[in-house]
Amino acid sequence: MSANLPSHIDLTKLREIFLALAKRRVRDEQDAEEIVQDALMTVVEKSASQTFEKSFLQWAFGVLRNKIGNYYQQRERRHRTTEEMTEDTERTLQSGLPDPLSMSTEAELRSKIQRSWRQLGGQCRRLL
Repeated sequence: MSANLPSHIDLTKLREIFLALAKRRVRDEQDAEEIVQDALMTVVEKSASQTFEKSFLQWAFGVLRNKIGNYYQQRERRHRTTEEMTEDTERTLQSGLPDPLSMSTEAELRSKIQRSWRQLGGQCRRLL
C-alpha cells in the first residue's frame, strides 16, 4: 500500500503525527482515529496522481485539515437538525392543540376497534 507514497515517507510515522494533530483538534479519540484513517486512505490512494506544488507533506497535511473540517461541518449539520427538530417538537407540545395527524390516526384506530368489537360473540365481549 505504501508503494504510492514517496520513498522518504514512513506511513507509520505519518499516522502518528496525523493522530496527534487530530486528537488536539477533535478531542474525541475515536473520531480522531476515524479522521486519521480516512485521511491516510485518501493520501495513499491519491498521492500517485498528484503533482505537488510545494511538497508531499504540505499536501498530506492539507488532506488531514480538510477531513477535520468536514468532520466539524457534519457535526454542525447534525446539531442544527437535532435542534430544529427539538424546537418544532416543543412548539407542537406548547401549543396545547392536538396534532391533526394524531387525531386522524386515533379516529381510525377507534373505528377499527369498534368494528372488531361488534364482530366478537357475546361471550368474548364479556371476557374482554
